[in-house]
Amino acid sequence: MPPDTVRDVGRDGFGPIALAAGGLDPSGGAGILVDARVFAAFGYHPAAVATSLTVQSLDRAHAFSPVSARVLRDQLKILTERHAVAVVKIGMTGDAATIAVLAETLDRLPGVPVVLDPVLSASAGTDLLDPDGVDALKRFLIPRATVVTPNRNEARRLTDGGSDDARALIDELRRLGARGRPQRRAPEGGAHRFRLRRRNHA
Repeated sequence: MPPDTVRDVGRDGFGPIALAAGGLDPSGGAGILVDARVFAAFGYHPAAVATSLTVQSLDRAHAFSPVSARVLRDQLKILTERHAVAVVKIGMTGDAATIAVLAETLDRLPGVPVVLDPVLSASAGTDLLDPDGVDALKRFLIPRATVVTPNRNEARRLTDGGSDDARALIDELRRLGARGRPQRRAPEGGAHRFRLRRRNHA
């Protein structure tokens, strides 16, 4: 979604603002630091809030700690009241409390496209969201997202590990509230990534 498809200028004179919510990877290899670089490369003014702080190197995530839901709520309130956010991208969510705050925030941004990349585990296999968090993500974020981009393993976990068939996984994600036509991207690290995109956004 290039800037000319969304609100172009914020109330403060910045260009289109893209807001990332996700993990803060101190190595800069993933999470909101990468999101910010991508936003800038596509002409957006990047804004970001950390949902989790990670203990991480370029090759492995060792541990993480979700941020305070109160602090996250305060950060998002200030950002969304002061700036005209054009698009939101959500990655690592941390826990059910941060997911509730993110859902509240999205409800204050009607019509703003939301990309949800449901980060559930690190590439080395470390779980990054507990079962309560997965349930909250399914209930509160998937139905509010414009685009949902799970890889196959994430899709299986979101659908309770049932089928490994791509079509069945997509059907189950739709039952959770994901809307639109499915698009399958090339394998990433051996796992296909699926995208469900709602029709009511460009």
